[in-house]
Amino acid sequence: SAEIIEQLVFFLERSPSWLRVVLVSRSVPRLPIARWRAQGVVSELRQGDLALSDGEALQAIARMPFLELSPAGQRHLIGLADGWPVALQLAALALGGREDSEQVVKENLHGNRLLFDYVVGEVLDRLPALQRDAVMELSMLDDIDPRRCEALTGVEDGEGLLLELVRLGLPLVALEPGEHTYRFHRVFRELVHLELQLRKPSSIRAIHRRAAAAELRSAAAVICVSE
Repeated sequence: SAEIIEQLVFFLERSPSWLRVVLVSRSVPRLPIARWRAQGVVSELRQGDLALSDGEALQAIARMPFLELSPAGQRHLIGLADGWPVALQLAALALGGREDSEQVVKENLHGNRLLFDYVVGEVLDRLPALQRDAVMELSMLDDIDPRRCEALTGVEDGEGLLLELVRLGLPLVALEPGEHTYRFHRVFRELVHLELQLRKPSSIRAIHRRAAAAELRSAAAVICVSE
């Protein structure tokens, strides 16, 4: 609530210099972080910092005795997880003890029920309706920039919507530092797209048409710029 945020800011800005406070949040908290960043009193760890490296992912797999995969299967699973710890953990739980785990990790991980339930219950269903609908529609696109976002979702401020999705902590990765072009984590995107098909089957064709129009507008913009 606004009152809690106000009290937290009051406390933090009046705390002694030796005090260290660690704040863990699923989304960017509505605190004056920009001011604290300018003052040099805050350190931030974002999704990119928390993503598992390939070596860390291998260490995590080694601690899962119930998961039996060949080195090739482990590499494939790490590639699918793409540094996302939740994807790796839930996939490992689903694969543990299965005799066909090698085949599943190569062919059908995106249909994993544990991962699907997590994405729907812990991510999509916690979003406000506007952002939830936008995320499902944007799952149609490989690369997402403000222009494509506006064309596909119908919002007027595509850049603002994308920044809000980043603030909410979704697995939306910037393709280039400082640029406003993003891409959803591959497994997350495919699971969200599956949920879109379940929730709005009659809208799929219209969303496909808008996605194609968004790509055409973006291509036309690039051509204009290059000329």
